[in-house]
Amino acid sequence: MNQLMVGDIVTQYPAAADVLKSYRIDFCCGGNRPLLDVVNEMGLSADAVLRDILAVIAQPVGVQEGLTDWTKLNYSELIDHIVKNHHEYLRRTLPELAQYTLTIRDVHGYLHPELAEVNRLFMTMRDELMLHLPKEELEMFPAIMKLDHHPTAVQVEQCKQLIEALEDEHEACGVILKQIRALTNDYEIPEDACPTYQITFHKLQELEADLFQHIHLENNILFPRVSQQIA
Repeated sequence: MNQLMVGDIVTQYPAAADVLKSYRIDFCCGGNRPLLDVVNEMGLSADAVLRDILAVIAQPVGVQEGLTDWTKLNYSELIDHIVKNHHEYLRRTLPELAQYTLTIRDVHGYLHPELAEVNRLFMTMRDELMLHLPKEELEMFPAIMKLDHHPTAVQVEQCKQLIEALEDEHEACGVILKQIRALTNDYEIPEDACPTYQITFHKLQELEADLFQHIHLENNILFPRVSQQIA
């Protein structure tokens, strides 16, 4: 398993996602790298990581029955899930978090100056994501749905270019998420944090988890399937 790509591990064994997140291993934007290379680069124990992964995937079927095998969904089903769950989540959550990060910056920024950078990074990511979602819904996803109807060379090239552009945007989003996590010391709640401060950090962690899963579904399942079909 050490030689498996990180993203492929989560694709084959969805329960492994929580283990990788606990070790801060990026399985979405960084999913195209071998597990062993990643753990060595991060200074982690390969034996410990592998042991924890094997422990969760060895659990009885009943424990994991709520986990969906996303590879079994067709294009329409997978795209529908992404839009209804992840895109709609972002449209609800990003405006709310924009206000939260601004509030804690203004109220607590004099004691926690890093909150200004957290707010700036979040606003940058928000703006990029709000442009990213229509690009997927109005360009990428319709192009994918046409692939089963004898696509033209122009349509195939459009898919290739869109995948490349969207993966670059995913990478930029992943970089910002890592920067925010570093600035907040893994979302550690300071002793002087008010309820709004605590809620903001909780919601930022929820956002990170949702984006990781969202990007994983596209980078490691949807886009590779498309690339294989049009190769």
